[in-house]
Amino acid sequence: MRYPGVLPRLVLPLLIALPGVAHAGDSSWLVCKGIATRADYKTYFVANVLEHRAGVDRRALSVTLVYGDHLARGEITDGSTLRASEIASKRAVFAGTGKLSDDFKTFTLDGKLDGNFGALATPRMERFHAALACEQLDDLAIGH
Repeated sequence: MRYPGVLPRLVLPLLIALPGVAHAGDSSWLVCKGIATRADYKTYFVANVLEHRAGVDRRALSVTLVYGDHLARGEITDGSTLRASEIASKRAVFAGTGKLSDDFKTFTLDGKLDGNFGALATPRMERFHAALACEQLDDLAIGH
């Protein structure tokens, strides 16, 4: 038995819906790690970066800085300015710039960092630079 007109009625809504579905997951999750220079010495450092949509024509980076058990969060929405605050105390920990390379392989931080991550009442901001190597995390790559 044939069902005339059923196939076009099923396919057309799918064609309209699929582009929206494809763009709904339009983000990239990266873990970036490496050796940073803080004041005059080197230290290991990690940044969790989520590159995502921020409106119709803009992109943003949600950044979590990780140093040991210390965490600070911030967001880059326009340009490269990043101000990250310690999660619990809300004290400023990093002020400067953050830049993700076009190929998502490197995340660079330049600015000042509180080496105490907001633990003291008065932050001790020191020169800070990091060029961290990034690895993209993808849930689809994990065997189910």
